[in-house]
Amino acid sequence: MTCGNATEVRCSSRSRRPSGVALVRESLVHLGFNFFEILVMPHMGPMFVEKRVQLHGLEHLLAAEKKGKGVLALCLHIGNGDFGASVLSMLGHKTSIISKRFKSKFWDDL
Repeated sequence: MTCGNATEVRCSSRSRRPSGVALVRESLVHLGFNFFEILVMPHMGPMFVEKRVQLHGLEHLLAAEKKGKGVLALCLHIGNGDFGASVLSMLGHKTSIISKRFKSKFWDDL
């Protein structure tokens, strides 16, 4: 994302949004978090999840499971979606991920 693109996004709506520079800065902070999450995924266990992960909306998944149903969660790019699926699986929930294959075998194997 460039500052020019962020400015266009910000200006395309009359809603209150941060400036282009602030939006780019916030995006880069989240990108850093995603990078960290990717690095720790292979090493996390139940203790890591218990100490460092906050789940929001888990009650919706539990309600669906109680009715014998599942949920469909959609996300873009690598990061929180992959991390969330790993965490839910670790907590005993049946999970599946549908994704295209990455060009790098490393990312596919992760």
